[in-house]
Amino acid sequence: MKNTKINYIKSNKMNINDFYKINTIKMKNISSKTLKMVFYTFACAILLSAITSDTAFSQWGQVNTLTNVGSFPSISMVTDNIFFIAGGPSGTPYIYKTTNGGATFSSVSTTGITLELYSIWAVDVNTIYVGDGGAAGGGGGNANVYKTTNGGTNWTVLFSTGGTNGFINGIVFSRTNPQIGIIQSDPPTGVGNAFWLAKTTNGGANWTTSSPSGVSGNL
Repeated sequence: MKNTKINYIKSNKMNINDFYKINTIKMKNISSKTLKMVFYTFACAILLSAITSDTAFSQWGQVNTLTNVGSFPSISMVTDNIFFIAGGPSGTPYIYKTTNGGATFSSVSTTGITLELYSIWAVDVNTIYVGDGGAAGGGGGNANVYKTTNGGTNWTVLFSTGGTNGFINGIVFSRTNPQIGIIQSDPPTGVGNAFWLAKTTNGGANWTTSSPSGVSGNL
């Protein structure tokens, strides 16, 4: 690298926004080989900065351990600190609640719910929806959607899909427009037949159900 001086300066803490400074002095007569080396070194520096950034290496840490949540628990966040987990072993519903980001959990009453749960949506700490899998072990059946307006003290059946293959896959309310909510089930009469869908546009005060056309095979 005759007539060329290259300095690499990096910050003490690299993140995705850091750049390496390359100062070139007396750039006359630099060979193509030297320019290639500068380019590759600069590219590697940017890549290294990216992969060692806080964003790239965001870590998950275990918050707590719960029992009896089953194989496919569902989680619904109300705030960063308040959330609910629904699930349960075959034939037994369990719902847990935390108000401190998962440091501790308390059990929520499931009186009136007969099967383990596969979906949950907490609109707030009082209004909560849950759905089962239609039969013990999620085998499908006349699946139920339950609702509480007092934080789980009492639950009532909001919907039943009918049929022998209903399974409540999800309950979702829009975060930007909480008036809109959707509940979806597998085809109650079997694969390839019509699905089951419920929708509200007034925050759950009223719902309409529909049967979108089915598709062949499994989703």
